[in-house]
Amino acid sequence: IDTAVSAGVFQVWSRLVAKSKWLQVLSSQQEDFTLFAPTDKAFATLPEDYIANLQAHSSMLDRFLGHFIVPRMALISGDDVRQVSVAGDDLLIRTVNDRGMVNSAKITFQNILATNGIIHGVDTIQIFNTQIASTSDGL
Repeated sequence: IDTAVSAGVFQVWSRLVAKSKWLQVLSSQQEDFTLFAPTDKAFATLPEDYIANLQAHSSMLDRFLGHFIVPRMALISGDDVRQVSVAGDDLLIRTVNDRGMVNSAKITFQNILATNGIIHGVDTIQIFNTQIASTSDGL
């Protein structure tokens, strides 16, 4: 998670992870992960109270973050690659016009190497072809 913090564009993501069960898991050196971390600009598109509600409800926060985590390395390489997030979302990682994509989301920062995986910055919260539910819906 230190790599995400030092990148400077994942401050909201990093704060959310720090308040979740994922902090310990992602800090472990036992497994490799791929994070499709929404940038701060992506989080800025959410309603004002959305992030506060996530932080107040740990089980919803953990489920929310699981949509953006893949339990293995997934580099953007030019080949189409299918992966599944820990939340069970089907992901198609591909390159279109020299730009990385995950499903319909643009990857704005790609292949940021971390000690136990890789980070890709995405330009939207809705990367898994699903609507982000209201926090009152329990995500």
